[in-house]
Amino acid sequence: MKITHVMVLVVLAAGSIDCGGSTPKGLSSPTAVFPVNQPAGTLVYGYVADTLLRPLASVTVEVLDGPQAGAVLTSSLTGQFQAIGPFDDATRFRASKPQFVTATATLAPKCPLCNGRLLTIYLAVAAAPVSVAGDYTLTLTADAKCTDLPDDVRSRTFAATIVPTAIRNGPADSVLRGTVSGDSFMPFLNGFDVGVAGNDVGFEFRGEGPSLVEKLGANRYVAFEGRADAQVAAAGVSTITAPFDGAIVYCELKGDMGAYYNCAGAIAVTGCSSTNHQLTLSRR
Repeated sequence: MKITHVMVLVVLAAGSIDCGGSTPKGLSSPTAVFPVNQPAGTLVYGYVADTLLRPLASVTVEVLDGPQAGAVLTSSLTGQFQAIGPFDDATRFRASKPQFVTATATLAPKCPLCNGRLLTIYLAVAAAPVSVAGDYTLTLTADAKCTDLPDDVRSRTFAATIVPTAIRNGPADSVLRGTVSGDSFMPFLNGFDVGVAGNDVGFEFRGEGPSLVEKLGANRYVAFEGRADAQVAAAGVSTITAPFDGAIVYCELKGDMGAYYNCAGAIAVTGCSSTNHQLTLSRR
């Protein structure tokens, strides 16, 4: 019997999902109350975003294969949905929303320690994405009002490279990754995500926390967490400048921070949140 009510939307809880796939930055683990007659099977954690890396609400997600073919789900305000059913590697899901290109997606690979499967879908717009891949000089500058930050923290300049990603269920030319070079950065906290929709570009410097953390010297660190949005007139543009909406946090510790970002027990901590920090990317 085909079941047409497999629709469960979410109450957010702390934590993140990593079920063997590409987890969107900042995606929280959803919890839900399932219908009494909900069938047993694979638990699917779903998330739909646009290629600017922003969650999309009210996306229609249809199951295309298996006993539940024809079942319809709808994404929440945070772009999330859940379902339980006889879903496997061959199950396809079709996501659609007016003004976006319809996409077909499959589940992320199984994760032995996870209690479900991740389904992340990126919906593109019809306009061709402007090309922003390349080598850049990246400068992040604090808002002039952030006078409590140390002088050497207020503006930082790095060599950065932006490349397309082999992202699952998303166009590689629209979802990219920026990496900052150098050995002064925390492990795995040396970059940012880039999303493109037509001539619009979004830069995400956050996940479960800041995605770019630099060690300035002995036990001194600066972290960048936030987002910048820009419009690019044409491919190959030499400079991209945009307001950076987020936080710049400086901390000085008694010893080395170790493998994970943590300013607890710091000798000094200074942070400044603003919508008027500045991001500048200049092609090299």
